Amino acid sequence: PGKLTLADGTETTVQKMLKETYSAIEECKADVGGMYNFAYLCNKGIFPRELEKGIYATYLAGIFRSVRFGVHEAHGRANLIAFNYLFEKGGYVYHETTGKFSVDDTKIRDAVSDLLHQILTIQAEGNYQAAKAMIETYGKMPEIMKKAISKLAHIPVDIRPVFEVLESL
Repeated sequence: PGKLTLADGTETTVQKMLKETYSAIEECKADVGGMYNFAYLCNKGIFPRELEKGIYATYLAGIFRSVRFGVHEAHGRANLIAFNYLFEKGGYVYHETTGKFSVDDTKIRDAVSDLLHQILTIQAEGNYQAAKAMIETYGKMPEIMKKAISKLAHIPVDIRPVFEVLESL
């Protein structure tokens, strides 16, 4: 895993080939691969089939949580790539009248599969230019997401628990 043999026989790694794009692409692969694999297990009867729908909605909600921490590091950028790609393919839908997002059950599975295929191909080929193009195309926060996140401004990004026992020491 992670090792490549180039056409000239030189051995290298995916990380070296993808340079600064590696972390975002790898994080996106992990997230999207997780959704794909979970859906696969549902379809094989390992998990109840009805759980598949929930994974896509849960991931969508998680994207909004994650990007509030920032999008200039690997996890945030990976979430933007996944969101924008899945949105473009119709797997995620924005409803202008309500300002809410939903999952299109008829498109999400294929969209996830297509995105994972592209990411795995980029890594298998060590294709830096394709990785860079994917990040440039999909790694930006769209206006609809900015608008949705602005509605969450009154909600803390993270919680800060207070441990009274520690304060009394």
